[in-house]
Amino acid sequence: MNNNRILVLLPTFGDTKDSKRIKMLKESGFEVNVAYFERDQFLSRKPEADSFYKLGKISNGNYFKRINVFLKSIRNLRALVKKNDFVYCIGADLAIFSFFASSGLKSRLIIDVADIRPIQVSNSILGKFLRTIESYVTKSASLIVVTSKGFIDFYYKEKLGIKTHNFFL
Repeated sequence: MNNNRILVLLPTFGDTKDSKRIKMLKESGFEVNVAYFERDQFLSRKPEADSFYKLGKISNGNYFKRINVFLKSIRNLRALVKKNDFVYCIGADLAIFSFFASSGLKSRLIIDVADIRPIQVSNSILGKFLRTIESYVTKSASLIVVTSKGFIDFYYKEKLGIKTHNFFL
């Protein structure tokens, strides 16, 4: 491996923030491959990447329906991960999905978190269960990219109990 191939895993295709991240990675010398889920929104801006792979179509808001789509696409994602040195996941749910799809592979995980969903801070049994999984996955990541220091202090340190890690603000 030449250590410059990165697979960016997107929850949707065409979000402006994601497109800017991809452009930044390209300008830094990475070969950027994009795997994404189609939605009925955000179809406007195609990122500047080397290749694109549609993993499936998901609907907004229904996380339980997404699980089925994720499971159906896990084999395809695993094949893509094998061809890349890094997997850059936009969001905690895709990081968890990628973690399981890439189990036993050598690629390094990067998690980019721009928002925290209500279920992630909920004191319900489901919220606590998801935080347990997210904490485990986050500890295995090479880098966590956040948009606010509050994410580090409140969410990662306080809610997930992660004391030290590689954060990028």
